[in-house]
Amino acid sequence: IHVHANARIITFEFAALDFISPAHNRLSYRLPNFSDRWIDLGTDHNVTLTNLGAGDHVLEVRAASDDSAWGTSPLRITIQRDAPLWVSLPAELAYLILILALVAAAGRMRMRRRARAEHIKRLAYYDPLTGLPNRQQCLDAAGEMISHAAAARETVSFVYLDLNGFKRINDTFGHTVGDEVLRIVAQKLTQGIAAHQASDNQIILSRFGGDEFVV
Repeated sequence: IHVHANARIITFEFAALDFISPAHNRLSYRLPNFSDRWIDLGTDHNVTLTNLGAGDHVLEVRAASDDSAWGTSPLRITIQRDAPLWVSLPAELAYLILILALVAAAGRMRMRRRARAEHIKRLAYYDPLTGLPNRQQCLDAAGEMISHAAAARETVSFVYLDLNGFKRINDTFGHTVGDEVLRIVAQKLTQGIAAHQASDNQIILSRFGGDEFVV
């Protein structure tokens, strides 16, 4: 017997061929998957099962007349109950896809937050034209270096660079050319500093503003 997953109560009505005293026929049943104990129904001929789990179940029913013993060969009925939709294979696949989608969405959100934080940090601490640390980061780094040098009894030096005649370049060739000059200067300074960078010292180049650089 095939039973839908929504079926909560299953009732069987049985009858025994006894023309002498059918009202006195007795029934008992058991579900071997759950218990080997027989449940005596007396003269009630209805077997009611509730909340069967999904899968195959075997119902065994035996009968006895008013003056006889229980039959030795019970009637066996196989009951196949469908699994609820939410525990079926398609549902489990849907759950898996949903979980993977949520994990991917959470990962994308973390990456967006990290990228947004990095973007905000770059806007706050880096010069968008040259990519060098800006005035604020220069001041923060300088404060840390001075504090560290004072605590360690070391020295720290700063070099302030200003490009002479840069205003004339902007006025003559325009700001586009002036911006390119600043990028070239920043690149040349970065290359020069890299050649003198060592593990025991720390050299930071920053654009302090306009045509001003600080090392």
